[in-house]
Amino acid sequence: MSLMENSKRAFDEATNASQIEKILEGACKLIDETGFSNFSMSELARRVELAKGAIYLFAETKEELFAEIYLKSLEAYISIVMPHAAMDTALTAEMLIAAKEVPLFLPLLARFTTTIEPTLPRDGLIETKRQVAVQMERFAARLIKTRGLEHERAMDLAQALFVALQGASHLAAEKPEHFEGLPDDVKALYSLTDFDEAFARVARMILRGAASS
Repeated sequence: MSLMENSKRAFDEATNASQIEKILEGACKLIDETGFSNFSMSELARRVELAKGAIYLFAETKEELFAEIYLKSLEAYISIVMPHAAMDTALTAEMLIAAKEVPLFLPLLARFTTTIEPTLPRDGLIETKRQVAVQMERFAARLIKTRGLEHERAMDLAQALFVALQGASHLAAEKPEHFEGLPDDVKALYSLTDFDEAFARVARMILRGAASS
């Protein structure tokens, strides 16, 4: 059951799955153009050529819409990284690559627990948490199969890697335009807060710890 299954059920009485996808695709494009703060449900309705009321039937707030997009991006992300779960180096590299390749995954991950989850209604929050747990179980199941871990240890490893990824996601910002003109010692400091470097460093420690425990 997805976050907005009840809304979707009602929405489906008046429309169809293709229009739901149209809303989600339109929302992703609008986020790309305006960012999250300036996102407008009214503008989304205009762009996808649906009544504003139809949009609100699908998602009562823009945060609910963001949560639904995040869950879809998380599922896609897990599907990409799962085949690389057996080897530490490959898993770390693919987690970094996929984080940037899955549309909106990284910025949504950075916002998820700080600005999206706190604004969800109770039922929506419960369903969101459950859906995230389903994806963690998928990842853990792959770790069990490829690394021979017990379920509890596999879940701990999966969650630790995602906590590291979420923490590093806040560092995924563009360097300043004058970066190349900075002194070498200042440039070096940027590597300490670089998304790729930060996640890879922590992931290596987590995976080494999992292998030795």
